This record gives sequence, structure tokens and C-alpha cells, in this order.
Amino acid sequence: MEKNLQHVGVGVGVKNSAVLAHELEGLGFHIKGKFQLTLENLDEMDVYFCEYKDLILEVYELADEYDENALSPIDSVVIKNSELEYKEYKLSYGLSIINVDDGEDGLKHFNINASDVKRSVAYFEKLGFKKAGEYYGMGNILLKLKESKDSSLQVGAIKHIAMDTKTIYEDRKDFLAKGVAFENKAVIEYLPFWDKGVVYIMTKGPDEINMEFNEILT
Repeated sequence: MEKNLQHVGVGVGVKNSAVLAHELEGLGFHIKGKFQLTLENLDEMDVYFCEYKDLILEVYELADEYDENALSPIDSVVIKNSELEYKEYKLSYGLSIINVDDGEDGLKHFNINASDVKRSVAYFEKLGFKKAGEYYGMGNILLKLKESKDSSLQVGAIKHIAMDTKTIYEDRKDFLAKGVAFENKAVIEYLPFWDKGVVYIMTKGPDEINMEFNEILT
């Protein structure tokens, strides 16, 4: 079953999720939700869901540090907001949002750096993505892959892209049959977001280009 984008996971420093959330408000995002979590490796932390049109960024805190200047696999988010200047906006923690004059306001695509494009394409195709001109797409999401031989390629601000699903158990079974790799041994995990919580699985792609499949419980 074809799926649409649910959110994009963005990691920031400890106690700094509010900083990036407020920067995003300056780019036309609004705070759709705010939650507090207590995890094993962190004290209580705030998680913000920041929404612009059909794009939601999940801003959460990380205990580990990363190089904000390194070339990242999920490199940047491309949008159109006709009320802003058309340019690249470099936000805190290395988050890059590129505003382009192209069609209607909203999400355009994600720029992806890959050390081996063919290998990354095979991963996305197993998840249900199909070639769409110069992109690979599913539902309302487009990915633009660029080959990078940079040996310093490492995960940056954008940690994962999450697709909305209503069939998470069937998805897991299908992905396992196709040989897709997982974080946490394909365990379906729970988080107390929204009214009744969410369950999700995190697939593990080449260069740690990780795709999450997330079902909001009703």
C-alpha cells in the first residue's frame, strides 16, 4: 500500500529542542504539538512537532554529539514558501532548509547524499519507492539522490524520514521477506504521542539513511 510522509526526525543538543522549534516558526512553521519524554539515556526532554503545509519536523534531543558541518546522508529539505526569500536557510544544529520558487507552497523534495546510489535505490525500492523522473517517490514524498564519494559522510541533523502507515505488522513482515535491515531487531516500538500513542519500526538503509514507518493509534 502506498504511503505518505508523516514526519521528519531532527535531532538537536540536550535542552535545545525549543531553540530550533522557534527558528522554524520564523520560516512559517507552527508548533502542532509538544510532548515530554523520559528516556534511559536522557533526563526529561521536550519533543516539538513543527508543521508547514504537508511537512512536519519532529524536533527532539540527543545525548550524543555530531559534526554539524559534515556532509550528511539526508542533506536538506526543499520547500516553497512564497512569503520568504528564495534561498538556503542554515538553522541551528546543521539543519538546512532550501526555499525555491517552484509551484505551490509546501514540501518539494529531500536531497539525499549516497556513497553508492545503486545500493540506496535498491533499499528505497524494497520499501515501495518508484522512479519518478529525476526523483524516487512514494505518495507525497520525493527523494533526489546524489552520489557522494566523500569519506566523511555521516548522519547530521536529519536523523530519519517517517512514513505514515496503517499496516505496520504487514509492513514489517514484507520488509523482512525482502531482506531489509532494521534498527532494534525489527522490534515494533511505542511512544506516547498524540491521543493514543504511536507504534513504529525503523528500517536501516545504506549510509544510515533510515526510514521509519509509523502508525498513529486510534
